[in-house]
Amino acid sequence: KAVRSEVYEIVNISRSESERFLPTIESKVNDYIAGYEINDENMFNDAFRIILDVQVIPQKIVDYMLDVAEMSSFRNKPRIFVILSEDQKFLSTAIEKGFVNLGFRVISGKENELRPYLDSGDIDGLIKTAMKLGGEIVITGECTWTKLEDNRLGKMVSWQNEASLKAIRCQDGQVLSAGNFKGAELTLNEQTGKRKASEKIATELLKDFPKKVIKVWSTDLALGKIKLNPYPIESEPPQLVIDKPIDQAITDEITVRLSGCVKSDQNPVEIRLKVNNSSLALDSNIHLTSDNNATYFNRQIPLKVGENTISILAIDQNKNTAEKTLKVICDPSRKENKPPVEIKISSPLPNQNVRESKILVAGEVISSVPLKDQVKITVNGKEPMPFRGMKIKRNPEKENEQSLPINKEIFLTPGYNEIEVAVTTETDQEVKVNIPVTYTPTASQSYERRKFAVIIGIDKYKNPNIENLNVAGVDAKSIYEIITDPKGGGFPVENVKLLLNDQATREGITKALGEWLPSQANPNDMVLIFYSGHGGIEPDPTGEEPDGNSKYIIPYDADPNNLFSTAIQNSNLSSMLQRIGSNQMIFLIDCCYSGGTTTGQETIKSISSPYAKVGTDVYDDFSGSGRVIISASLPDQVSYEIPTLNHGIFTYSLLQGIYGKADFNEDGIVTLIAEIYPFISQEVVKMAHSFGFRQNPTLKCQVVGDPVLSGVLIK
Repeated sequence: KAVRSEVYEIVNISRSESERFLPTIESKVNDYIAGYEINDENMFNDAFRIILDVQVIPQKIVDYMLDVAEMSSFRNKPRIFVILSEDQKFLSTAIEKGFVNLGFRVISGKENELRPYLDSGDIDGLIKTAMKLGGEIVITGECTWTKLEDNRLGKMVSWQNEASLKAIRCQDGQVLSAGNFKGAELTLNEQTGKRKASEKIATELLKDFPKKVIKVWSTDLALGKIKLNPYPIESEPPQLVIDKPIDQAITDEITVRLSGCVKSDQNPVEIRLKVNNSSLALDSNIHLTSDNNATYFNRQIPLKVGENTISILAIDQNKNTAEKTLKVICDPSRKENKPPVEIKISSPLPNQNVRESKILVAGEVISSVPLKDQVKITVNGKEPMPFRGMKIKRNPEKENEQSLPINKEIFLTPGYNEIEVAVTTETDQEVKVNIPVTYTPTASQSYERRKFAVIIGIDKYKNPNIENLNVAGVDAKSIYEIITDPKGGGFPVENVKLLLNDQATREGITKALGEWLPSQANPNDMVLIFYSGHGGIEPDPTGEEPDGNSKYIIPYDADPNNLFSTAIQNSNLSSMLQRIGSNQMIFLIDCCYSGGTTTGQETIKSISSPYAKVGTDVYDDFSGSGRVIISASLPDQVSYEIPTLNHGIFTYSLLQGIYGKADFNEDGIVTLIAEIYPFISQEVVKMAHSFGFRQNPTLKCQVVGDPVLSGVLIK
């Protein structure tokens, strides 16, 4: 209230005077809705001058006045207002519509050093760099600075973080202002230079600046300047990092631990601590390294019941400062209703908007009951990504409390993302929290979806006890040629790995799927995996498989008597797929796991005994959000290759579809779900029947849209 009162005084408008305009404004809004416009410039000026806090006036009125001003003759007149608000959108709109014109003038020849900050909208970086270069920030109504003109750069500015601002008001209403912004001198010209202040009253507007944002507009000032004094040479302000507690934390304890560090190249650094405006000594251990000079601090802070304010101020040898203020609420009554398990996420914040696709999920699980030492993270419903955190540790300050740290980097897709963090107690009770995050790529990050593929074909096996196939290698080569054709799949050759026979060892496949693809593919990229070769099963000694069988794909160097150590189990293959960051993955599988008999004119893609049958859906291991899985046959069927076709039936039908037979709508491309799968389902069944056996392809998918596999090729 005190801050708002002072702002009102500076622009010479009292609360009662401002409120009397509200009925008039509301009436004019109603007129506008009825089809009328405001034509009274004085009334409009009065209305605009009272927007000192957007909470005072309904947003529809604010929007309305901006719209009217844009259409009116008021637009080009110099008019700079003072607004104390955190409504960034409101200020931006006003600047865009010409009410406020604000630019930077720096030393000639240095303008381009500010361009990256203008392009990215990094206001803090812009001001910091401008201060290093010297020069001026000029507030004026004379022109709109949207491009380089006379060494001036245009951008709005909001003053944030470590700063102080003082205002001086003349008794006769004439406004002068003076103060400092991290070493910058601020002055506003006296109008026309004719009036002189009879009395100057200094008023401190903001005491806890890191918690506030002030946008400076003022009325009828022809010109204002902020003179930027460069920092001392090679001197950066210190960086203050608070690990614990987080701002707005709520605790049921009467103390809280404060920990963090100050990074500075100007050591030693003085650290001052205040709790509820009372100074406290801060125990600190100084650890200086060549990489980053850091002063670490750690102290247990006493709290009062209710809201507590913790302020930390760091001062380096050049008197540069960094300050942070935290609010911690002490509520002992929460202890009675406290749930046995709490998941506290410190990063990212709910509804946070980020510019990078990779972010850190950090926090901890606090529990008074035994926990399983595993945290699961789901992004947009994608299969959980389990990871082992540090070992469960007991809280030395709470005898019966355990904690499990959370620290995991994940990938986001452009737009809205839903992150879920879950933990399970030893009694199998699941506790989870959801964190919505929006990823907005910068212009430099925007790119077309890239494509990566691993194509595997094995028809010659190292172990003589494994029957060789006839055309699995031909299957793989044909798929490789189609997807690398610019008119077909359009996969760059350098983005595709082709593994044939002795290249497709257990190690070779594991490196391609488990290491190469995860290192290349980002969330927005497409990944294609094709496998043509043997599948197989063996008894499951763990009893975890419902049908009692472990399932494998059979690499070149597999030993049929030791599949566990020489083949690739489906569960291990699933773990490899989980490592791949892509949110659009296609897996085409031309093999089988069940056994069968042949007539001699065909070959079965399985090393299982003729009587071995798989009783569960083996491809469930591979399914997940963003994935399309198309397999050659049902789990209890076999997959055949026909030498006269020079392909497996599945791959032969797939190739025919790409050559145009699956392009049902004749648009020149074939999609997986609406075109390829219906076509091969019909063709494989028909062709298998003609040879006297059954084979039905299967589809599993959890995708938005229908992925395009290839352009139509003419054979």
